[in-house]
Amino acid sequence: ESPKEDLEELPENIADTLDTFHGEEPLSVGNFDEAAPAGGSDVAENGDEADESKTGDEEDILTDDERRAVILHLSAFPKEVELKLAQAIVSGKYSDDEIMPLVKALIKGEDQHLVAKIYERITGDTSIQKVEFRKFTGQDFEKKQHSFVYNFEKNILPIITRIAAAAFVVVGILFFVINFVIPSFIVSGYYKTGKDNIRKLDFDNVEPYFSKAFSIQPRYKEVIAYARLYREYERYNDAEKKYQLADEMREDRSLDLEFADFYREIKRYEVSAARYRDIIKTNLKDIDARNGLGRTYYDWSFEQKEKLINAEEQFLEVLDIDMKNSGAIFGILKTRIKMDDPKKIMDAYKYAELHLKKENVDIEAYCELASYIMDKGSVNEVKNILSRASESLKGKIIYPELDYQYARYHKLLTIYDEERKYLESAVKKIERLKEKGISVARREKGINKLSSKVYNDLGENYDRMSRANIKAENMYNKSIEADPSNAKPYYNLGNFAFINKGNRGEALEKYLQAEERGFVNDTLDYNVGWLQYKAGEFYKSFEKINKLLDMYKDNNNLKFMCGTILFHLGKNDLAESQLRETYEYFDTMRQANYPLDMEIADHKYYVEMLYKSANNLASALYMKYRQTRKTNYMIEAGKYYAVAIEFYDKYRDPLVADEKEMDAEDDKDAMLDASGGAINEKVALKRKYRKAMPNLNLMMVLYPDTVTLENPGVFEDFNQLEFMK
Repeated sequence: ESPKEDLEELPENIADTLDTFHGEEPLSVGNFDEAAPAGGSDVAENGDEADESKTGDEEDILTDDERRAVILHLSAFPKEVELKLAQAIVSGKYSDDEIMPLVKALIKGEDQHLVAKIYERITGDTSIQKVEFRKFTGQDFEKKQHSFVYNFEKNILPIITRIAAAAFVVVGILFFVINFVIPSFIVSGYYKTGKDNIRKLDFDNVEPYFSKAFSIQPRYKEVIAYARLYREYERYNDAEKKYQLADEMREDRSLDLEFADFYREIKRYEVSAARYRDIIKTNLKDIDARNGLGRTYYDWSFEQKEKLINAEEQFLEVLDIDMKNSGAIFGILKTRIKMDDPKKIMDAYKYAELHLKKENVDIEAYCELASYIMDKGSVNEVKNILSRASESLKGKIIYPELDYQYARYHKLLTIYDEERKYLESAVKKIERLKEKGISVARREKGINKLSSKVYNDLGENYDRMSRANIKAENMYNKSIEADPSNAKPYYNLGNFAFINKGNRGEALEKYLQAEERGFVNDTLDYNVGWLQYKAGEFYKSFEKINKLLDMYKDNNNLKFMCGTILFHLGKNDLAESQLRETYEYFDTMRQANYPLDMEIADHKYYVEMLYKSANNLASALYMKYRQTRKTNYMIEAGKYYAVAIEFYDKYRDPLVADEKEMDAEDDKDAMLDASGGAINEKVALKRKYRKAMPNLNLMMVLYPDTVTLENPGVFEDFNQLEFMK
């Protein structure tokens, strides 16, 4: 018999009905739901009614054995299935003919899956097909349920299963914690320590931590993070290794783009271009790759200018795909700025203005555009360009370059107070950027170079507003401290020492340092030549002055200086040629402006150059006489000495103050040539007889036996600063 407890969860009417399976009265299938409780007195007392209810075919009447078979087979089903089958039989919802196949299948002990299919066909309920069925049915199951195995399975095994499941979960958690969580914490620590050591510049203690971490948990994102950090701190070999490792770990288009850009940054342009082209091969319309290739060609053009054409082509290809792509628009603008084609530059600028909104302006490109226009000495459109760049600043972005360009703009407008205001603003923003801990690479390549330019221009502003301003010299020194490769502050320090301090040695040193760093300037060449002349370095001086004379062939001040240098080098034929040209030019100007008025600056200048060039020409002729002993040179020398005396007197009489200036000039020579406190004899003689130089030279010609100087004297007080006069 089926245990009573197996039926406890059935609805009450079903349990009672199934209890009648143990009674004496056979029931028809159709009356399962109407059966009276078994063993009740009402059944005995109403026997006639019971007899009357026994209608229908005998084959529809279930025997005790059949009832037993039904209840046993039902008990073999999972509880939820047992309930559904019993409810279908006793509900009265289905006719005897409809329900009989199910009852017969249960009596025969058919396979549970077959019973489920019959149930499904009768009721249309497919849910029990999803339940896992037991394999024991009928008598076999009845025997099984009395066995130890069944009771173990029924009562003990579920408890063991629950305990085992709990234990398994605990073990699983422990396994996960031990093998994944704890190692993850340890690995994360290793990775972090390695990155911290990069930031501390302790590069020797980076790879050991990375290797430990990677051997336990190879993390793709950490490999890329190391590559980027090494790149930021310009450890390019280490960065390349990490990028290669990441590339081996996973195929990733974004990494391919970054890797290609890395090679562009380290100036391995061929490799960078090849990687971009590989990406483009897989997708001809890959805008990111084409823009990257364009940037690579642009940077490459600093080494090979023809690559600018390739850069422009790539950016135009992008615009064919997307006419509003900002990367390509500003790439073309920067490329054309470098091409130095004003028309194309303005076309690119107008295109950007037409197709892009205010907030999409590339601040760097617009600053370059403003700088280019100002370098050409113009201010057209500069204000609008800088305003558009300002409008594109978002959030808390600090961009001192913009302030610097505003300062340059106001300098061109000669509004020097505004220039200083923007320069000081740029200094403050640079300091704020440095406080934020910007990378070494950015400091070296960007911020420090900008800082150097700002300090230099600030020094020029102070110098312009107040001569000999000590703040100017301080700013130039700060400029050099920020970027020792910037040549301009060395040049400015040379000017400051030359003009304001009168220190020729320091001035020459600073000029040469500027020259070593690539500074090119006509005034620099002239001043260096002048200082080298004063230092007695005549050959070096000649190289500088003759270089300028090749560019300015009609500059008579340069001819006069070059001829005088050649005199000191003993090249008297060349000296005569240069000095004669100078004299003849000024003699022509004298005749053209006759009579000369010494109150007129130009007339005064003609007279000054006449006596200087005549005296020095005569000295060159006299030295030729001493070399050849040809008297015609001596006669001609005497003639020009006499002319020098004539014009010197004409120049000196109304301009007595100039004599004090000449004496002061000689004093400088004396101090520079002094050694151990004793003034050089030549300088002393020069100072003593300066006023009478042409007279002494003439006496040397007329009375050679009374010569007191080894060589004839020459005028050499060249104009230091206005050589183009």
